[in-house]
Amino acid sequence: MKFRKADEKDAKAVCEIYKCAKLLLKNSNIPQWQGNDPGPATFAEDVKAGSCYVLEENGIVLATVQIIPNEPYYQTLSGGKFEDDNAVVAHRFAVSDKILRHGVGSELISQCCKTAVSFGKTSIRLDTHKLNFRMRNLLTKNGFRQVGNVILPTGEERIVFEKIL
Repeated sequence: MKFRKADEKDAKAVCEIYKCAKLLLKNSNIPQWQGNDPGPATFAEDVKAGSCYVLEENGIVLATVQIIPNEPYYQTLSGGKFEDDNAVVAHRFAVSDKILRHGVGSELISQCCKTAVSFGKTSIRLDTHKLNFRMRNLLTKNGFRQVGNVILPTGEERIVFEKIL
């Protein structure tokens, strides 16, 4: 598998992954990603910023993630504290519904961690909805620990996880 920065030619594949992930969340009664974001406009902004990545195999995009240097709303963390401030944040973590439960999510986490280290970072953070047990289990399985809760700019609450690299 190859992990690389996304570009405009990945728009259709990434937006299809977002669309299917939204549907999976909706069908699981998880009120996460139920608006327009993430979608085509988000993807275009992330590509322009150089923060969108894809995991592909044989030219087929299997997963996507956004990696950014920090997240301002993480300053609202409650119920715990971060162990390491030299961190990157992963957002918009999504795997194609055509390949769920085949280790792609764990591989995407591994690639995010390698990218963080290449940026000179020593930890990685990620947040998810409290009802998103698939993501919570994936993070725990891959060495993340639950740190606390944050409030998004929309007023929604998320659980934050951190992994020391």
